[in-house]
Amino acid sequence: MIDTTRDARHPRSGIGAAMLAVFLTSFLSACGNLTAGGFGEARVVANGDAPEVAVQTAEPLPTPVRTSHDEDEEDLQPEGDIELEFRLYLESTNGASLDLSNRDLEIELELDGSVEADVISARVPANSYSGLRIWFKEIAVDVENVLIIDGEEVTGVIDIEVEDLVVVLPLDLTVLDGSVVEILLDLNAATWLAFVDPVTQRLMSERFAEAITVGLR
Repeated sequence: MIDTTRDARHPRSGIGAAMLAVFLTSFLSACGNLTAGGFGEARVVANGDAPEVAVQTAEPLPTPVRTSHDEDEEDLQPEGDIELEFRLYLESTNGASLDLSNRDLEIELELDGSVEADVISARVPANSYSGLRIWFKEIAVDVENVLIIDGEEVTGVIDIEVEDLVVVLPLDLTVLDGSVVEILLDLNAATWLAFVDPVTQRLMSERFAEAITVGLR
């Protein structure tokens, strides 16, 4: 505790005050440098099954499921839609998380990748980020054409049990002051559809989580 009863005319008091002023100036300067990097813009877009995989995965993705109305017809891409409710966070290299929306996000996509959705555009601090964390609240899948899985026909609603499913995808991202970066979230629908149980029409959430990828464009 500082002794406020000391005589202000004491020679040491002037030296102490000067040293304190220098210390505070240096400290505030250092704090200012932590936020002096500025801000950039991060745009996130999503696709049900993008034509190209966004990033290289550690292991090759399984062969996409093939669909057909008849064995004699040509293979078709899965048709239908998927509705998602989720939250997005950027993970910084120092371990901190940045909530990109501060609210739940809702999007609807085509399973065949024909529609791309703008998820969010957010102002973010200029920094290095190591991952995108996705907190899924709800996933609803409706297949319109017939999928052939293990010889069984699958169509209609597919149940993906989601109970606060959190997925962290690695992302090597550097945001510079004034820059704009675009992040692609690829759901790779044809990949995880291959793991749907054709009898129960259910899918383990882990299979869904393992298939999705993220990358930069």
